[in-house]
Amino acid sequence: MEEQQRDKDALEEKQAKVKKNLEKLNGMLKELEDLKADLNSQKAQKNEAMKNVKAEQAGISDEKKSLEAEISKLNAKQLEIQGAISTEESRIAEEARKAEEAEKAKATARVHEASNSSGTTSSGTTSSGTKTASKSSSPGKSKVTTTYHKPSAPVGKAPAVSSGMFTRPASGIFTSGFGTRWGAMHNGVDIAAGKGTPIVAAASGTVEVSTFGSPGNWGGYGNVIIINHGNGYKTLYGHMSSRSVGVGTKVSKGQVIGAMGNTGDVVAGKGGDGTHLHFEIFKNGSRVNPAGYINL
Repeated sequence: MEEQQRDKDALEEKQAKVKKNLEKLNGMLKELEDLKADLNSQKAQKNEAMKNVKAEQAGISDEKKSLEAEISKLNAKQLEIQGAISTEESRIAEEARKAEEAEKAKATARVHEASNSSGTTSSGTTSSGTKTASKSSSPGKSKVTTTYHKPSAPVGKAPAVSSGMFTRPASGIFTSGFGTRWGAMHNGVDIAAGKGTPIVAAASGTVEVSTFGSPGNWGGYGNVIIINHGNGYKTLYGHMSSRSVGVGTKVSKGQVIGAMGNTGDVVAGKGGDGTHLHFEIFKNGSRVNPAGYINL
């Protein structure tokens, strides 16, 4: 019994420390959210001032850009803290699971010891849970074929960086949406412009994939980049003519990462060469409709 009490006290002490760390992280998150709200308020005030004082428009515009850049940094920091909180919660759950298993093992050992001391042989049955990993077809093994029926367009400029979690990754015409198309699933959206049009990171993050797709490894996407933004979010950029960032590169929201092209499985038609960007968003490993995150 004394051993059990010591184990219980040790576990409670660990949980108290973890809880204190969580409270500290949540406090930091609250401070960031308050600062973000204050910056948004300042931005709104500056927008109003720009309407009324045209003579000061240039100076206020510079300050507005500075505030937007600060808000973008705060958004990235918020995602980082939320990821840390999620990691800490997972660690707490894992510690609790291990403690429960250890307690069960001790109880089983005590039962066997009592049985042996009484001269009775008992057969103990232990049951272990089996984690079954559901196999799903790897996204990297899928093949993407995109048809674009518009004539070649002039080279566009890099899009303006918008507020919110994600910004539009390229300028151009929205040509195809997310969902079933021609009897197959289209896992992203297509934006068409001239070959060489800049493609930018939709949000800050770290480059996880930068390659030319091959069978079993993002086949069909041609020049493809995947960026991990943390908190379960990733974005994919396919069919590029060139890539300007490699694996492990940390990129910021709106940073140029490559140029629009027609590499990979692209079918041109009606005088066009098929140049476009195929853009996907992943949330916790599943593709989601980008139209819910960016303006098209």
